Amino acid sequence: LNLMKHACTHACFLILILVGAPWQIRACSTLLAGRDATTTGATMLSHSNDGDGDVAGNCHVVAASSSPTSPRPVSRGTIPQVASTYQYFTEGYAIANEKQVALGESTCTAVYGGTSDQQLNIVDLGQLCLERSETARECIDVMGDLATTFGYYDAGESLMVIDPLEAWIFHVLPDSTGSSAIYVAQQIPPTNIASVMNAFVIRAVDLNDGGANFMYSSNLEEEATLLGWEGREAELDFSLLFSGENEATCKYSSGRRMWTVMNTFAPSLSISPNYSTLLSANYPTSFTPDFKVNSTSFRSMMRDTFEGTEFSLSGSLEPYAPFSSASRWVTPQTVSNDTVCWERSISTYRSIVSFVAEARGWLPDPVGGLIHFTPHSARAGLMLPLMVGMKSVTPSLSENSLGTMNRGSSSFWGARVLYNLVELKSAYMIEDVRDFQRQVEDGFAVNLTQYIELEYSSGTLAMSEAQVMLNDFVEGQVQKLWDFGDTLLMNYADGYCSGCGRGPRHLGYPQVWLDAAYPPQ
Repeated sequence: LNLMKHACTHACFLILILVGAPWQIRACSTLLAGRDATTTGATMLSHSNDGDGDVAGNCHVVAASSSPTSPRPVSRGTIPQVASTYQYFTEGYAIANEKQVALGESTCTAVYGGTSDQQLNIVDLGQLCLERSETARECIDVMGDLATTFGYYDAGESLMVIDPLEAWIFHVLPDSTGSSAIYVAQQIPPTNIASVMNAFVIRAVDLNDGGANFMYSSNLEEEATLLGWEGREAELDFSLLFSGENEATCKYSSGRRMWTVMNTFAPSLSISPNYSTLLSANYPTSFTPDFKVNSTSFRSMMRDTFEGTEFSLSGSLEPYAPFSSASRWVTPQTVSNDTVCWERSISTYRSIVSFVAEARGWLPDPVGGLIHFTPHSARAGLMLPLMVGMKSVTPSLSENSLGTMNRGSSSFWGARVLYNLVELKSAYMIEDVRDFQRQVEDGFAVNLTQYIELEYSSGTLAMSEAQVMLNDFVEGQVQKLWDFGDTLLMNYADGYCSGCGRGPRHLGYPQVWLDAAYPPQ
């Protein structure tokens, strides 16, 4: 990975190639919203980087000037550098730059794999986009041109791409020659929402669009023909032609996450959660929600465990897990020689980081680009505010380690400890967590960011001052996260409700569990 100019710890660059074991290939979840689908007029995206017990943080990459003839290191070798680059945030996968261009990544399956002749992977493309782009379209041009010129060797990948005006889905994969790349990008309507959950979603490509809503590599038609496309007389279905085997190990691991997004935001569509194959389900690339959404809506979606549906993880094992845990741990064992395929929700303990990014064109860029960020799982973490004009990030977000807990200061371990603590009595304790999250995210954080936006826009607050305020706020809330975990433990220790406010002092067990488990056989 390119570590040049990165003033942060190596934890930010712990990116895994998520292939192999069944729990690994069901990885990152992403959402996207056009500006007319939101209550504020912001474009939005979200991303969870779902690994396998790994750690990362949020790091700042400085803007820089270089000689155009100097080399720019990439994951395999170098490519030519540009004269100047923009600053941006990354957690390993690039997040957002100072021009309010933001990205959200999800690994997909593809018909081709890379070769040793290709230089770039998806981490490279995201970084290069944010270094060199002022708009979403420019980002797609940068990534597409570089991937086809220098070759792309990674898995099939998807990136949500936003700027203050437009919201795009970008898909890329290695080409058939092993020396270049194939890509397509589709702009979703401003009124719509989309999701990518480890499977390509762009279907019919309008080849006569002239770049208004579709962008694609010059080799797209030739590559499609090699895979059986019959030419412009026929529809060019990108996902049908270029996807690998979706949900190869565990059926519904992608589609059911797509379904819960549609079921939550557009229940009037009455989309079925069941299908024979994901592509045969013909889920729409994007859809118009029944109501407008906001950052709270997206944060809630990143915490989704199918609650309130027949697939709810917090209720489906009540006879065996008495306090409604929504966690399904990695299960390498088999049952009757079959792989164990738990329902795969958007929220998972395997998240390395989760965030929601907003691009808001009515505000100056430094405060218009807003990131709500947490290391570890969004389910128990606090998604705290950062603005793209900041030039440094507090160590609470950037310096996290699997080997050092740093009690009271590590946001990763604060969220991870709380997540595991909630497992003691999830049905009760998760409600306390949600109350705490709402108080911080929808209360204190909103008050602070609105004050900064107003004062910066009026010229009475410098970005350096705003940065201090935001970093101090994050540090304070991370300490509160740790303190909150201690309070929960005191309230619920040893099976009691010691002033927890959720029931009598002796909580006992849910009746459904007692009926199944007692008397012991």
